Amino acid sequence: LDIADGTLAYSAFASGLGLRIAFPWRYVLQKLTLSVNAAIVSRAKSFAQKRGTSVSRLVERYLDAVSSPAELSGEQLPPVTRRLLGVLRGQKFDRADYRAHLEQKHR
Repeated sequence: LDIADGTLAYSAFASGLGLRIAFPWRYVLQKLTLSVNAAIVSRAKSFAQKRGTSVSRLVERYLDAVSSPAELSGEQLPPVTRRLLGVLRGQKFDRADYRAHLEQKHR
């Protein structure tokens, strides 16, 4: 393994031919200190070990998922949601309408 200019690369030689595979992403890790209940840490370590990963990687994936904007096109939406897409276009609703609907629904 080789790290040049912040790019991770793997070099191998087979049958006299040189092969270099470069991974173009740059991965800079930053340390983060969290305060977490000891029982949760224990369960998280067990969970991560069973899945062959680390608690750090689990937290990283979680933070990535919750901080990334969810931009789904119509084709990526589940079928039921896709069918409802645009049904209310042009309609005007406000909080009062929604509150009245809930009051009626839960009588």
